[in-house]
Amino acid sequence: MQSTTTERIVTQKHRTTDLIKALSTLQSRNENLKAWRKCQDLARVALRTSDQSKRKVILRQAFESALEAGGPNRILTVSAWPLKVLCLHGGSKELEVEIDRLLSINSKEPSPVRRLDALNYMLGAIVSGPKSLFMKVFAQFKNACLEPLEGGRRNKRGESALATFIPILAHIDRQLASVLIEQIKGPSLRERARQNIEEYRNLKVDQICVWPNIG
Repeated sequence: MQSTTTERIVTQKHRTTDLIKALSTLQSRNENLKAWRKCQDLARVALRTSDQSKRKVILRQAFESALEAGGPNRILTVSAWPLKVLCLHGGSKELEVEIDRLLSINSKEPSPVRRLDALNYMLGAIVSGPKSLFMKVFAQFKNACLEPLEGGRRNKRGESALATFIPILAHIDRQLASVLIEQIKGPSLRERARQNIEEYRNLKVDQICVWPNIG
């Protein structure tokens, strides 16, 4: 009887501990979501702000909010919203500082898939910016796309993401785009990349790459 009572107490303690952990996780997710939305909202306000000094303050607040959005992947992804505004209305030096800071954060992400997903948004934010900065980010995106997964498994998602971005790259560096097509292992993905280059030949890069949508 005593043994049964003890087991029940232990079981109840475990359930209580699990409930506390679940509530803590839920609270953390809610806080991350609030930070995510705040960052996006501030970026949209900055986009509509004509005063340069005020816009700088708002963008700084947006980037600070992004830091509360979660891990490196989420921080980098949502930072693409204020980064796009900075690319459209800021100076190249300011843009470079933010890019370097975000790349440093992203380097702490162990998963190549999560890294490339975040870098994809970052590239979208700066696609109309200075070529040198775009290529700095693209180099890391390319590496993440072609990096094998754990256990040496083929990174199919990365190859697909690279194939999708090839027609955008072709507008910026067609020779590099041609070289990278051959590094994609999947024949159907290689063919898709070639077809997309022709399909989007007459479009501008910001017509092809419309993410992130800052409204």
